[in-house]
Parts: sequence; structure tokens; C-alpha cells
Amino acid sequence: MKGLLLNGKLLNALDLQDISRNRYGDASDWETSLYRFLEEWFANTEYIELKTSGSTGEPKTIFLKKDMMRASARATNHFFGLRKGDKVLLCLSADY
Repeated sequence: MKGLLLNGKLLNALDLQDISRNRYGDASDWETSLYRFLEEWFANTEYIELKTSGSTGEPKTIFLKKDMMRASARATNHFFGLRKGDKVLLCLSADY
């Protein structure tokens, strides 16, 4: 399986680009947050712009290198012993 399984639908990069071109349609708030993140993720840039949650003060805009985010995801997969095909839950909004 290559892609993102969302609400029972397997979406690839082209599907996600189509969704973002249509500006999210009838998407819920959490789906819109996810689509916005993915739209920026697939953009041809080295960084992604995010906001901190503001849990310890005013929310701030930060720029993270995509390579560093990939490295963090690999380390997380290794720590938890996750393998291709495993399912995980995104517990926080993709806005943060």
C-alpha cells in the first residue's frame, strides 16, 4: 500500500493535490488541517511552515526542515518498532 489511508480511502500524492486544488470541499476541520499540511509538505520547498500550539505562551510560527521531520519520523518508527503497513493515530491537530 502506497499512500495515505483516510476515512477508508487510499489517497496518493496526486489525489491529495486534487483535494487541495479543490480547496477541501466538504472537509471537516481536522481534515482541512491535514490537507493544508499535506499541501505544504508536497510543495517543492525545503522547509514547512507551522505554528506552535501556544500551550506555554503565544503561538509562534516556526519553519522546520522536511529532512529533519523525516529523520524524526524514522526515529519514532524505530523506537516503537513500527513497520510498513502498521497503523498509527494522529492525536494532535496537523496545525501544530
